[in-house]
Amino acid sequence: MPADLAPALERGIVHTGVAYNTYRPQQLAFLVDFALAWKRLPQTAREALLADPWQFKEMVWGVPLRAARSQREALIHLVFPDTFEDIVSQKAKRQIADRFRDLVATPVEDVDRQLEQIRRRLADAHGAGFSFYDSEVAARWQPDASKWGQFIEWARRFYRSDSFDREERDYKLAVAARVQVAREALLSGRSWREALRDAFLNPQNNLTSWQTNDRFLQWVEQAPESASQALRALWAAEGTAADRIRGFLERLPDSVVHGPGSRLTIASFLHLAHDPTSYPHYKETQFRKGCDLTGYPRPDKGADEARVYEHALRFLDQLAEEASARGLDLRDRLDAQGVLWMVVRPSPLADSFPAEERQALWSYLGRDLPAAPTVEPEPGPEPDPQRAPARTLEELADELLLDPTYLHRLDRLLMDKRQLIFHGPPGTGKTYVARALARFYAAAEAIELVQFHPSYAYEDFIEGFRPVLSGGFALREGPLKRLARRAAAHPDVRHFLLIDEINRGNVAKVFGELYFLLEYRQEEIRLQYSDELFSLPSNLYVFATMNTADRSIALVDLALRRRFYFIPFFPDEPPVQGLLRRWLRRHRPQMEVVADLVDRANELLANRHAAIGPSCRSP
Repeated sequence: MPADLAPALERGIVHTGVAYNTYRPQQLAFLVDFALAWKRLPQTAREALLADPWQFKEMVWGVPLRAARSQREALIHLVFPDTFEDIVSQKAKRQIADRFRDLVATPVEDVDRQLEQIRRRLADAHGAGFSFYDSEVAARWQPDASKWGQFIEWARRFYRSDSFDREERDYKLAVAARVQVAREALLSGRSWREALRDAFLNPQNNLTSWQTNDRFLQWVEQAPESASQALRALWAAEGTAADRIRGFLERLPDSVVHGPGSRLTIASFLHLAHDPTSYPHYKETQFRKGCDLTGYPRPDKGADEARVYEHALRFLDQLAEEASARGLDLRDRLDAQGVLWMVVRPSPLADSFPAEERQALWSYLGRDLPAAPTVEPEPGPEPDPQRAPARTLEELADELLLDPTYLHRLDRLLMDKRQLIFHGPPGTGKTYVARALARFYAAAEAIELVQFHPSYAYEDFIEGFRPVLSGGFALREGPLKRLARRAAAHPDVRHFLLIDEINRGNVAKVFGELYFLLEYRQEEIRLQYSDELFSLPSNLYVFATMNTADRSIALVDLALRRRFYFIPFFPDEPPVQGLLRRWLRRHRPQMEVVADLVDRANELLANRHAAIGPSCRSP
């Protein structure tokens, strides 16, 4: 070795980290494999490769890797230092490329070609020989460990999505436009109540809950003059936003909308009529979570709703300022509110993130990662593209037009016993709610749906012998055993078994050993066909439905009743009571008379087990 080479090698040119030294044998093996591949090439091929850095990279990428990614990156830089960066971390290269992707004029997949374009664009400001690790440049792409830095990185991830405007901006502007129509009608002396109703009940509005909508609109109908005075105070041109909101809430009876958060939610919704880009909608949960994640102080205790709203606007301004300082320029407060909502909910866009990134996001939020990102669409009405999938029980309650406290109760019962049966007459939404809850908690691959009927047996449900084409019989698993095996293999993921029409089958015969296992989770019992020990994992939950028109709950054996919580679904009591009317008010307000007809028909039937439910297609 030449005497002057050793000191040069001792100094080094990059910081490789611990892993590089730990995998030194693999790095050396890669160099040996490269040398052998190089020696096999004819001289003309070698000369051609040394004349073209990109062909050389392609050749190097064809050498077996042996966990030596850093060595591979180092090699192409050592041979072509003017083309390839002195960066041996693929992750760092991707971070730089992602951060400066706006500077990539010609879209290419190769990260080194992206970096080549980025370097040319940054050279004007930083000089031709700058390093991506220079403090001024590194500050723009290296992760910021501060609370604001972490939040803005997630905000950047969502904001740059092509779907940002669709998910968080366009529908809010459309809703605001409807509120503006109501404001213009009121201030000009024209009829305004129908326009106001349309603003609340149009399908694009997911900013307010149906309970709030119902109570407020009923008050408007019952006390139009008082409502008009309250809205004039809110929609007046003079004064600050806080003055207008305070004036409105002073005139809104507490009996109509309860609680500071709920009252400010509806006030800020109506205040969208001024300018949604300057005065976005307020939701207490999102803003409080945003304050906690960023270290921004929460509103002072005892602050009234108007001061809380001012505080929220200051928070959005600070968010925009912190984002701008880190190279993320938001258009206005509505954008700031949008990225806040996308991060803290978080947005369904996160479902497309790599698994490690999804886990990092949910860890950042202090929550458990949901079971899986994708759910296959179910047959039926097309989903509203403006309404994001529910991420909280409150959002799910709004979608299902149910009271959130009811869903929270179901959640507690489910976590306690893990088995629920929804019972009631046909058409009351038992299966619909069960499937919606299962999809809320789990992904499609973690859900099994079966329907019991008189010919359904233990062999269909748990395990049994089935004929095969080649002759003879083979032992086959039923849906319960399949799902239990998957649940046991993924103990951190909830799995759901949905049993439709459970009382149409001979439950005692179908369940077999399941009677024991439903009560004694994690205990083992030997199955009658396979003769193997079997247990029911604690992360496997059961929803079942039962039509009481077919068989009364009183006829269900006590063993089954002890193992399940039984949840009634009857048109004359919550949660089904008034459900059809709520749906019509939101989607078909001109057809609310249908709810009156169904209510009258059920009065004449005088049999709650044969009553007409809101989802029945015909009496």
